[in-house]
Amino acid sequence: MVSRKSNDEVFHNQIGYWTWDPETGVIAQSLVIPRLVAVLAGGNKSPVVLRVEANRGDPDWGIIESPFMRDRPSTLSIQHRIELGSDEMHYAETTNLSIYGREFSHTDENRLTRVR
Repeated sequence: MVSRKSNDEVFHNQIGYWTWDPETGVIAQSLVIPRLVAVLAGGNKSPVVLRVEANRGDPDWGIIESPFMRDRPSTLSIQHRIELGSDEMHYAETTNLSIYGREFSHTDENRLTRVR
């Protein structure tokens, strides 16, 4: 959930799930953003790295948007990576966007360290 500093109003929220198929090694993340965007991202995992991506138009791991979002502030692709350590988790996500004809990347990254 993302809120505005000025008034604490939530302007971005996403709900989703991670799944893993141990037979194929495929990991998937599904998420929905209430601005009418749905993402099904997929990839594979190693013992310490979860990595998924989705691209607009991909028949397997894609992005679906309402007509308004598709035609104006559109999500082109998402890459999501989580690295797990014994006392640390590192998260990095890049979302490539096209907003009214201007393309750019938005990156969110953080590190969580266990304090004992």
